[in-house]
Amino acid sequence: MLKVGAVVQRLEHWLVKSGVAGSNPARSAIDRKCDMITQIELRELLHYDPHTGIFTHADRKWHRKYYKGKRVGKAVGSDDGRGYLRATVKYKVYKLHRLAWLYMTGVYPDHQINFANGNKKDLRWRNLRKASHQSNHHKMKMFKNNTTGYKGVTPNKRDGGYRAQIGVNCKNINLGNYSSPEEAHLAYLRARDQLFILD
Repeated sequence: MLKVGAVVQRLEHWLVKSGVAGSNPARSAIDRKCDMITQIELRELLHYDPHTGIFTHADRKWHRKYYKGKRVGKAVGSDDGRGYLRATVKYKVYKLHRLAWLYMTGVYPDHQINFANGNKKDLRWRNLRKASHQSNHHKMKMFKNNTTGYKGVTPNKRDGGYRAQIGVNCKNINLGNYSSPEEAHLAYLRARDQLFILD
C-alpha cells in the first residue's frame, strides 16, 4: 500500500508531466480550487439582483479612483458562444449562472444548474435550479438531425413504425415500437417523468 507522501509525489509528477501544473510544479489541482472566488469577495466586486438576474459592478473605492466611477452600476457579462453569460472576476473566467448560485447560497456549485424556462441568459434566481447531468440532458432541445420531429423517437427501419427510447446512465433503453411518432413520444415523456424530476 502506498503511503500518503508517495501518492502526493505521484500526483505532482503526473501534474508536471501532463502540463496541468503549469510553471509551478508544487501547485496541485486542489490548490487551484482554493483560488475559487468566495461569496464575500464576489459581493465586494459585483452586485447581483435576484429579481432581474443582472450582475453589475459594485461601488468600490478603487472603482471610483481608477475608473472615475464609470464602471459602478454597469452590467457585467458577455456571451461565451454557447448561449451562457460569462465574466472575468479576479483574473478568472466564470459563468454568471454559477456566480449567481455562489452569491445567493455561499457555495460554489459542484453540480449542474438548469434554467427553468430554458433561457440560458435569464439569470433570475427563480429561474435557476440544481440539476443532475441526466435531468439537464433531458431538458435539452431536440437534436437537429432528428427526422421524426419528436424527442426520444427514431424511425424503426427494420420493423417499420417508430421506436421510443431514453438515455439513462449513458445507455439507451428501448421503450417499445409504436405505429406513430406521437405515440412513441408519449412513451418517452412518461418514462422521462418517472425517471427524472424536471422543474
